[in-house]
Amino acid sequence: MHWLCHGVVAEPIIVSSEDLCWRRRFHALRLRLRRQGSAESRRMLFFRFSTLTPMIAESRIAQKELARLCHRLGTALGAGVDIRRVWEREGQGHGSSTLRARMLRISDELIKGSSLSEALKTTGDFFPPLFRELVAMGEITGNLAEIFNNLADHYEHQVQMRREFLSSITWPLFQLFAALGIIGLLILVMGYLPKQPGQEQIDVLGLGLTGFSGLVIYLCFLSALALAGYLVIQAMRRGMLWTKPLQRLLLRIPVFGRFLQILALSRLAWTMHLTLNTSLDLRRSLPLCLRSTHNAYYIDQTEAIVSSAASGRTLYESFADAGVFSGDFLDALDVGEHSGQLPESMGRLAEQYRDQARRMMHVIAVAGGFVVTAIVAMMILGVIWMMLSRAIFPYYDLIRELSKP
Repeated sequence: MHWLCHGVVAEPIIVSSEDLCWRRRFHALRLRLRRQGSAESRRMLFFRFSTLTPMIAESRIAQKELARLCHRLGTALGAGVDIRRVWEREGQGHGSSTLRARMLRISDELIKGSSLSEALKTTGDFFPPLFRELVAMGEITGNLAEIFNNLADHYEHQVQMRREFLSSITWPLFQLFAALGIIGLLILVMGYLPKQPGQEQIDVLGLGLTGFSGLVIYLCFLSALALAGYLVIQAMRRGMLWTKPLQRLLLRIPVFGRFLQILALSRLAWTMHLTLNTSLDLRRSLPLCLRSTHNAYYIDQTEAIVSSAASGRTLYESFADAGVFSGDFLDALDVGEHSGQLPESMGRLAEQYRDQARRMMHVIAVAGGFVVTAIVAMMILGVIWMMLSRAIFPYYDLIRELSKP
């Protein structure tokens, strides 16, 4: 009898692990079970974890490490160094211990005769899908060194944008954390204030949290919020299906939604610049290009666009019929097709989108700083109001009576 279940094994079942098999979207845990008081009958139990489990259990290479790796690989392969020697050297000298372990695994697969794309599959989801797919394309077209150099530029740009964004919001985030820390300190201090017999502990914040236990609850609540935000961001980065409605909702936010569209179209134009300059079939290159957007709003159009292009229509007509792409993108696509310089046109458009995204990022960072400052101010005013309402307002009538002549 096979069981398929989600969650925790019931108490009457004793579990002894046999082996652990990793999958990209779920983990299958193969176990031998036996019930208490029964014979040693063997049963197979498969756990299909939620889609959040891979995000926690499976690590992924950092973009900074990936940019450096692509730069080294592109330089070595461009100089004619054998690919097996390159990956063996990567496993011995550079990066973290986790990265070196993956490099050695890839090196072993290459020595056995596997292709690089097949060797990358053995590392699971450690490398981003775009990296793996472009490497496979580079092997087919023979432009692997050029692909690595372009990937290095791409990931260095991503790292630079993230660094600039974080530096822009450092001070507002410091203000926010300081305000949250002050609230936690008030909760702790209120637990040690003296109280009269028969009365409850003083709670000027009105949250029902005082003392060390209240502080623990408060910190757990903040940690849960931070963890939930982190998981949602990671799920969106990895293209989890349940994040599609959230992605569409974010695109409707003024300014921020346009910023997300520009980022997605920048990746799309950049990937088209790489793939359309090769002999790769459109039925393979177009899905790769649309997946590079990391946005369900565009990825959902893949089937319709590929079918339209395969029927003999131009790329401009295929993308225009989808009805989700901006006018400037379609104009560049149309001009590139008519001039016979579509890859070059997409390359220039990708650079323009990058510059535009950088400018918008600074605007959003400044606006976000004002929003965080406003939130901190409202939090402080709220705390002051609650303190006044609980410490002074109950005695307002008495004070007014005593002040009368």
